[in-house]
Amino acid sequence: MSIRSTYVQFNPSLRGRPPWATVADQLSSHYKKQCQEVHLNGYDISLSVSDEELERHDELRILLLSSEDIRDNQAAARIERFVNSSRTSKRMLMFLVQKQVSSQVCQQDTQDRDRDDAQQKSQDPMTLYMKLQAELMQHTVNIPILPLVRVDSIVTALHALQTSLLKSMSDPGSQLLSSLFGPRDLLPYCSDQGVQPLAKEHAGSLSQNYFTIGEIVHDLRTEGGRRRIAKIMGSEEENKLLRFWTDRLS
Repeated sequence: MSIRSTYVQFNPSLRGRPPWATVADQLSSHYKKQCQEVHLNGYDISLSVSDEELERHDELRILLLSSEDIRDNQAAARIERFVNSSRTSKRMLMFLVQKQVSSQVCQQDTQDRDRDDAQQKSQDPMTLYMKLQAELMQHTVNIPILPLVRVDSIVTALHALQTSLLKSMSDPGSQLLSSLFGPRDLLPYCSDQGVQPLAKEHAGSLSQNYFTIGEIVHDLRTEGGRRRIAKIMGSEEENKLLRFWTDRLS
């Protein structure tokens, strides 16, 4: 029987980065002796797997980002350092799409809430995630982004990635897991402010024909691809998608 092992390293700087402060304890508690806290240059987590029978070892380097990084204009600098430090390694971004709920009770009148509504929508973590993905596509940065629903689901995500890495050892043609969300989950967010979101039934139809958002965006770049999408979900919904991505990919 093949002997397989997993080893995780994490950057101590996570302890001082809300909302990632609990990640260190999560990883230490779960992986125990297979986990080490060590300075990592330009990234936050290293997931290593090995197979003794195949005599193979693989490593995935992970950079953690949240909406706070986007608002503070730190994402671009972090990604640049990450790319420069991980050119020869498999790499992935994890983006937290969990909404941060303030502990303060805010009392606002209706006019205040209406005035702030547009800004709140633009700062929604899932919206920021989609914009970041669009920016990476625009700059042809080939790094998959894994949307993380909650901070405490990071161990579950690492398990899925571990399985994917081990599979790629015995099956080199297999692709590294790049998302726990399919187009069905993400497509409703591909509409600009003031535009009615994509209907769930149309998102479902499109997700049956495309495995990733990237494949959809690829087809939106070509006339033939746009005709295919319009045939699947109708020209009105196709136009919503096209308007959302046009400015981001021009």
